Amino acid sequence: MKTLFVDVDEVICQSEFLNEINKFLGTNYKINDFSDYFIDDILGSDENKVKFYEKIKNKNLYENPIIYDNAVEVLEKLNKKYDIYICSACVMFGNIINSGIYFKHKYNFLIKHFPFLNPEHFVFTNGKNIFNADIQIDDNIKNMQGNIKTKLMFNAYHNQNITDEELEKHNIKRVYSWNEIYEILK
Repeated sequence: MKTLFVDVDEVICQSEFLNEINKFLGTNYKINDFSDYFIDDILGSDENKVKFYEKIKNKNLYENPIIYDNAVEVLEKLNKKYDIYICSACVMFGNIINSGIYFKHKYNFLIKHFPFLNPEHFVFTNGKNIFNADIQIDDNIKNMQGNIKTKLMFNAYHNQNITDEELEKHNIKRVYSWNEIYEILK
């Protein structure tokens, strides 16, 4: 059975991180208002970032995430054909000391919404480039540098500016939906 590594944030779902930023700033930003991965840069000063992360340090950012269309259904179908590993980062660089809570919340989110996945195959790490797999689905090109045969980059707000030439250089195909992923991997 082939191995399939799947990221969570901006691949399976969008957490409530941006909602919390909007509450903190009194703004109404949408995810497409950003082109950089680190949307917390909108908070400005380091002092403001410290206040923000202190405010959300116990917040469950996966309580009501936006789960992308057909992600559950497609992963359930693919789970019958592939050995799926969830490979997702949980260390919040703005809140490293309290990052353990994000592991718990992300784990519980996966158990609740993807009960067909094997929780023994949940890998929480920021260093994804050390793994080998047949297929990887991620939104960040730097995460797809390991020994991966098929690399699918899920289109996201922060990877819009990556050119087709750059993707081709790394043997990466951009995908726009879970239905497209299913058509490639079925």
